[in-house]
Amino acid sequence: MDDMTADQLKEAQNSLDMPNQEMADALGISLSTIVKWRSGSHSIPKLARLAIEHLKTKGAP
Repeated sequence: MDDMTADQLKEAQNSLDMPNQEMADALGISLSTIVKWRSGSHSIPKLARLAIEHLKTKGAP
């Protein structure tokens, strides 16, 4: 599994219709982490990618 890119995260958020804070809450992380991932300044861990993929298949909580 390749690392998730900032663009892929943005696409996932758009498809889920989840703003940054809602995505952060769903993943149990801080808003600042989402912002750093979206800007590309921090890499997105593989476990986070799996959680985001799960949200995409099961829907937002």
